[in-house]
Amino acid sequence: MTSLEQLAALPAQLQELSQRMLQMEWRLLAYVESVNDEVDTHEALKITGIKSRDTLIKERDRPGSLIKYSKHGRSVSYSRKSCIDYKLSRRLNQYSPAPMRLIS
Repeated sequence: MTSLEQLAALPAQLQELSQRMLQMEWRLLAYVESVNDEVDTHEALKITGIKSRDTLIKERDRPGSLIKYSKHGRSVSYSRKSCIDYKLSRRLNQYSPAPMRLIS
């Protein structure tokens, strides 16, 4: 059993935890922005999980694609952050798993 003092301390602990989570989120966003460099096609394939260069080209040219790229003459470079965003967007239930329903 929990004591009344422990129950009374829960709102303050929750507030502290919420503040710490916000700080972690800010740090993570700052880190992601700091590593947003450009990568070559080989590295973009590894990050996105796409297997072939042709598929990567089709995906980057698709309207509304998350993959950002730039051309420098004949060479192409990709935004590391956009490749990571693409990979995360392809995962099922990445942020909140759907609640399971029990059929009786």
